[in-house]
Amino acid sequence: MHNSIKYYIFAKIKPMRKLIHFAFLGTALFAMTLTSCKKDSNSDDNNGGGGHVTTDGLNTGQAIIKAKISGAYTTDYESAVLASAAMKMNDQILLSSSTALQGTSKLDQLAVTLPANIQSGTYKLKDIDQALIMFNHSNTIGALPDTWTASAAEESELSVTITKITGSEIEGNFNGELMSSANGGEKITATGSFAGKF
Repeated sequence: MHNSIKYYIFAKIKPMRKLIHFAFLGTALFAMTLTSCKKDSNSDDNNGGGGHVTTDGLNTGQAIIKAKISGAYTTDYESAVLASAAMKMNDQILLSSSTALQGTSKLDQLAVTLPANIQSGTYKLKDIDQALIMFNHSNTIGALPDTWTASAAEESELSVTITKITGSEIEGNFNGELMSSANGGEKITATGSFAGKF
């Protein structure tokens, strides 16, 4: 890839990552205050991991994300609706979520960022400008997390399907690999779904 193209892509992704980290911080702080937390589970049932989620029951500004995560880290991720955010700002849609694992000080976070003009259909994430899926895992709340990402800048082999998009709602799913920029580039596989009202 030509250096000027890489510079353009990274220049677009860098502000998006700052926005996501800000959203993660807010949802993480809120997740720590919740009294009902997610159990750390590796079951394959539809109560955790990848199952289908919808905007039904969500209020404006809320999101829900579920994912089956495997590889360098394994979990069935289901966000707490109260520890989530859904925003549509300028040319981007951001869904962020957090969940504290019951009985531990572990914190998981997942975010989906897509362009606001995205339409229903199936896409390769590497072909969507300003798209990013990020998963963070911290063994201790407040510690620096392990982070895995998929984006156009990284030419990620992850697919995203948008099943519903309106002026105020989005629903969809994703499937593929996310890569760590640390830890020798270790990967995780994520199969999940997301919904948000903004």
